[in-house]
Amino acid sequence: MNDEEIRRIGELSGGELQRVFIAKALVKDPLLLILDEPVASVDVESQTKFYNVIKTINEQNNITVIWSSHDLDAISKYANRVACMNKKLFFHGEKEKFFSDKELLKTYTESSMQMHMHNHDMH
Repeated sequence: MNDEEIRRIGELSGGELQRVFIAKALVKDPLLLILDEPVASVDVESQTKFYNVIKTINEQNNITVIWSSHDLDAISKYANRVACMNKKLFFHGEKEKFFSDKELLKTYTESSMQMHMHNHDMH
């Protein structure tokens, strides 16, 4: 056994920990995974690995994956559909439609900025 095989869960990196949590969720053969900002504290290289694992799970196991994110690059690369919310749902549909609509992108950016500023005002 090498050192990687005997590490405690508290010694894992953010990316490794996320993969452990996904594996734990998959044990019960779910039809749906809901992930809240799953790569928030994960380095860019691990983010790519994580999203590739999620994409494989979606495609090969036919598991629907819903994840929240503010990362438009990841959304444009990995998502099939987009739902944008700011107190209410203001878009739900194909990612191509979302990214090709300048008004939707503007609305998303403005609502995202307002949320960011509100969070800073509270602290």
